[in-house]
Amino acid sequence: MNKKHFIGCLVLFLLISFSASSQILQEVKQHLSILCSDSLAGRGYVDDGVNKAANYIESQFEKLKMRKYGKSYTQSYAFPVNTHPFPIRCNLDNQSMRAGIDYLVEAGSPSIQGTFRLLHFNPADSLDRILMFKKLEQGIEPDHAIVLHKGSKFKKMVLDTLKSMNQKIKLLVVTEEKK
Repeated sequence: MNKKHFIGCLVLFLLISFSASSQILQEVKQHLSILCSDSLAGRGYVDDGVNKAANYIESQFEKLKMRKYGKSYTQSYAFPVNTHPFPIRCNLDNQSMRAGIDYLVEAGSPSIQGTFRLLHFNPADSLDRILMFKKLEQGIEPDHAIVLHKGSKFKKMVLDTLKSMNQKIKLLVVTEEKK
C-alpha cells in the first residue's frame, strides 16, 4: 500500500469514527434527557421516579439484548431517605423562610418543633467565625439554635466540631439573605 492509499484509508477511518461518536453522543444526550425528565420525576424518590427510571433503563437493556443478571437486569438495594410530604414551616426572626430557597434541609435532619433562641453567625466574616467557635467551645444551651448566614461551605466544619464535642444542637444554614 502506497503512502496516498494509507493516508486516504486513515482519513476515511477517522471520518467514520467521528461520525459514529457523534451519533453515540446524541444517543447519550437523548437518554439523559429522558432520565432527567418530568415524566420520570427526575429519578427522585417522590412520585416513584427512581423506579420509573429503572424500568426505562431495563427496557433499553432489553433492546440491546444484554445478558441479564440472574433472571433480571435489576438488583434490589435499599437505603433510608428523608422526604417532606407536608409543607415545611420555618420563621426566622419573625420572617417566613422558604425551604430550598432561603435555606436547605439537611438530608439527615430530624423532625423538630419549637421556639429557639437564635445565634446568628456569618462564617465568611473572620471575626464572626472566631466568635462562633468560641461559643461552640463554651457549649450551646438546648433552647439555642445556630444560624449560619452564607455558611454552606463552613457547614461541614461546624458539624464536625459539634460532633467532636458531642453536642447535638439545632443548625440552620441560610443559603440566601432575605432582602
